[in-house]
Amino acid sequence: MLDQETTRAVSLVGLGIQTALTLLLALLFVVLARTGSERRYFSIWTRSWCGLLVGLSALCLFFAPASSPVARQVFALVYQTGKALYFLGLAWGARVFVRGPDPSRRRWWAAVPFLATIAMSLPFLGTIEWLVAVQAFLAVPVLAWAARQMTFTRAPRRTAAVRACGATLGAMSVLWALYLLEFVSRTAGFPAPSLVQHLVAGFNSYLDLLLETLLAFGMVLVRNEDAQRELVAAHEALGEAHARLRESALHDPLTAALNRRAFDEHTEALPSGGGTVVALDLDGLKGVNDRWGHEVGDDLLRHFAASMRTQLRDSDRIYRTGGDEFVVIAPGADPEKLSLRIARALAGMPPLPASATHPEVAVSASWGATSFASPAELPRALREADARMYERKHGGPHRGAVVAVPAPKGVSEG
Repeated sequence: MLDQETTRAVSLVGLGIQTALTLLLALLFVVLARTGSERRYFSIWTRSWCGLLVGLSALCLFFAPASSPVARQVFALVYQTGKALYFLGLAWGARVFVRGPDPSRRRWWAAVPFLATIAMSLPFLGTIEWLVAVQAFLAVPVLAWAARQMTFTRAPRRTAAVRACGATLGAMSVLWALYLLEFVSRTAGFPAPSLVQHLVAGFNSYLDLLLETLLAFGMVLVRNEDAQRELVAAHEALGEAHARLRESALHDPLTAALNRRAFDEHTEALPSGGGTVVALDLDGLKGVNDRWGHEVGDDLLRHFAASMRTQLRDSDRIYRTGGDEFVVIAPGADPEKLSLRIARALAGMPPLPASATHPEVAVSASWGATSFASPAELPRALREADARMYERKHGGPHRGAVVAVPAPKGVSEG
């Protein structure tokens, strides 16, 4: 075992190294606390490391040869205050991390052990061994409680970094229990095992430094994991918002049918097979607007679009391409069968229900259907369907009749 002078020198060197590294850790935590979104638990931990830095700095001044007895007592009190704030800050930060900030801001429970520690320390300001013993009475239960908080955190926050912090806090509690054991055994006249005496006498600063470094590293990882979790959640929310925005951009806000932009995008991505395109035009909308107002006309458009959707397959799409103009694209549909279905749907479509401002309004629409064999033929087919629709509307040869257009080879209605 080392002699007393060597042990003291080793201890003082350890204290200097511990203070210097604590300064670096405190600066790191201050920078991280000011970077990104505020995390209440990390701000508390930052203050805790600053408290430890103040306490260790005061302890270095306590051992300075030029310190007067009064100054040494002041430094001892500052040392004890900083260490008490350090331990309580670790526990309070762990509590906030696990349970979230306390909206009531009731932190009176922390003041009780803090004040008790300071009061117990006042008679022993000239003896560091007694001050460390008083610290141990605070550190052992507080660190053990903090370790339990971090270790048993619920998913999804129970990560490897969080468990590592819990394990380190638990090891720190055990180490401080050994410090307390050595002091009690020495005071009672029953010396502790020589290994414990050796560790406490000369190497406690190095052990503290090791565990403090591990704890600080784990805390930084915890903060980074939290930031990563928030970033993933933000990206998911952004993706959902983008999807909703795109969905709204492709739909007509009045009828909820797809709009002209959606028609242009979808027709460029149609499958290689053909199908049937139907042009629809609501009859008499202008008269409804003139007689009962545009609100009734809007109700009629919504009623017509909703009624048509009930007659279509899931693979069919209805677009509102103009004021009272709609287009239906039915991939793989047989034009003759779809024409019959459209005719029956329009013939049996219920009227717009009466309200306080208008009577029942019958629904009438003109339409035309044409087949297309490939996406490239769709513009031609739409022009033909549009022409047939206008023939019906103006009493041409197709008015009131079902137009049966031969289906292209290999096309059938699903």
